[in-house]
Amino acid sequence: MHPIFMKPINQLLSNCLLACLPLLPLTGLAQPTLVPPVYEKIPAGQIRAEGWLKTQLNRQISGLSGHLDEIWDDVGTNSAWLGGTGEAWERGPYYLRGIQSLAYVTQHPAMLAKTNRWIEAILKSQRADGYFGPQKDEDWWPRWLVAQIMISHYETTGDARVIPFLQQYYAFEAGHLKAKPLKSWAMARGGEDISSILWLYRKTKQPELLALARLVESQTNPWVSFFEKTGPVDQRTDIDTTRWLDDSPIHGVNIAHGLKFPALAYQLSGGRASDKQAFYTGLNNLKKYHWQVWGVPVGDEKVRAMGCSKGSETCQTVEFMHSMEYNLRVFGDAALGDVLERAAYNALPAFFDPQFETHPYYILPNSVSATVQPRPFPNPHNGDVLTYGVISGYPCCTVNMHMGYPLLTEHLWLKTADGNGLIAAVYAPSVLTTRLANGQAITIREETDYPFSDQITLVLQPARPMAFPLQLRIPGWCKNAEVRVNGKPAGHPSPDTFLTLNQTWKPGDRVTLRLPMTPQITRWQNNALSVERGPLVYALAVKEDWKPFTSMHTPKPTPNGWYSYEIRASSPWNYGLVLGSDATKAFKFAGKPIGAGQLPWDPDFCPVRLTANGRRILNWKPNNFGLTDPLPQSPVASTEPVETVTLLPVGATRLRIAEIPEVANQ
Repeated sequence: MHPIFMKPINQLLSNCLLACLPLLPLTGLAQPTLVPPVYEKIPAGQIRAEGWLKTQLNRQISGLSGHLDEIWDDVGTNSAWLGGTGEAWERGPYYLRGIQSLAYVTQHPAMLAKTNRWIEAILKSQRADGYFGPQKDEDWWPRWLVAQIMISHYETTGDARVIPFLQQYYAFEAGHLKAKPLKSWAMARGGEDISSILWLYRKTKQPELLALARLVESQTNPWVSFFEKTGPVDQRTDIDTTRWLDDSPIHGVNIAHGLKFPALAYQLSGGRASDKQAFYTGLNNLKKYHWQVWGVPVGDEKVRAMGCSKGSETCQTVEFMHSMEYNLRVFGDAALGDVLERAAYNALPAFFDPQFETHPYYILPNSVSATVQPRPFPNPHNGDVLTYGVISGYPCCTVNMHMGYPLLTEHLWLKTADGNGLIAAVYAPSVLTTRLANGQAITIREETDYPFSDQITLVLQPARPMAFPLQLRIPGWCKNAEVRVNGKPAGHPSPDTFLTLNQTWKPGDRVTLRLPMTPQITRWQNNALSVERGPLVYALAVKEDWKPFTSMHTPKPTPNGWYSYEIRASSPWNYGLVLGSDATKAFKFAGKPIGAGQLPWDPDFCPVRLTANGRRILNWKPNNFGLTDPLPQSPVASTEPVETVTLLPVGATRLRIAEIPEVANQ
């Protein structure tokens, strides 16, 4: 046993575990064997972005991710997490989690330096009893973010200080949880703590850690039973309550965190089927009653019934992705790769301007103005939650948004549980350089413009010929995928599965995956339609007029070059689509390669678009809140002239109509 668990810390831990016997139903009996994830995460830094994804990460470095600490004091040099007297809660750890991942997947010197400054300050802050961080705020919750940061730091750098740091902290936590149980945000987000405790247990095999994980589980919101049968993810269409913050299970970001919890309970229970089923029941009910077209629940800030003028919060989107990344590893379910891509390639890019210098608090499927005015959201934050700025709405999103694309990059590739197989889990241009468990080195270059292109080529460069299984995720939306190895057909790809290619791989081998994409129609509020093609959701493009304004949330004094913007429509948006007898033939697709250094989410450079026939619906106008409700019931009568309308991926829009009325055939 490691020395840090010796007296007096060991005595604290023992006392806690004895005190917690009533809370742990199986304590004193043989505990279930911990179920490991089906797939293992590859350390950050072994997967590097290429192509459009590299451009995206570079925009973050030149934009808010690389400069927020220079323009906003809450994450600047006076942060209490850096030893100063400033903000002492979640903002520093949120920001660090994002820029750390960004630094590791880009190996950018300035970002690495920023990251290391924070990590060194936090490591030095640990007291003799194991507690760390600012002393003026003793909330458990932000320390769990730091634990995730330290785990990534250890996996990437091998820093020998991390394991003792975490052991000491968790000994402290175990000794104090009874006297200071979880509450507020920590009670809703205990799964974030459990995931780190389980990681540490796999490294050390110390049984005290499993007991601590079960103690945290007992004090966390009962997400398993919530997703099974209660809460806003059942048959109710809306929730009328004012209790939606802190520990509330109807707060959108809490639900995004909570979706990770059944996978953790599944591991702790030894693989109890009902824990796993609770996740899928909850996710399916969210999709049925509370979903947004771009792949995340309504959450503005509480989860509500579906609607084209209800919002999704930035924090909710990145935390939803984080949970899907975790659950994909635990369950090994190819369908979760589709769920992850839909959020990552539709909702996430819509939150940022192309330079990654501004963001809104909420985005809406149908948005025709991003201005300061009264809005009918549960928390309208003084009416500026749709404007784009350094800060929009509450500042949690300003610090938490940075992890979206970097953590996605970290999860493009996974390893099999034995470490001797590789899984292409999410598709994007990238380079993987890693070693398998047998010590063999391999590099795989993923050449693609996906999700804007249907072709993905993997170029394998093992150090020498080597046999290992290579698994390819086949999306559920693709019914006729094609796989070729060195030009020859290989395997029998089926939707929503991982196709395994077992062979001896030689330097220069090429695996080509083609995923044919055709426009598809789904139906939403009032029978309005949404247009999808492959993993991308398309929306009617609305021309945007950006004008700077002085936001009450902008850091003071306002830094030079950093602005907040209101956006107004400068083109008509009230169109319905004329589909004809065969909806799949109503759209014409145009695509081109992505230019070097161009960002496809920039409407000026977006490489794909659809065109279709549409008619104006003249009596469809904004309501008193500047929203597109009521959405006309489709099909809608219109005698206006037929016009050609353009649809762009929703991620390339800031104003849009993504739930589009259908015009009745005349």
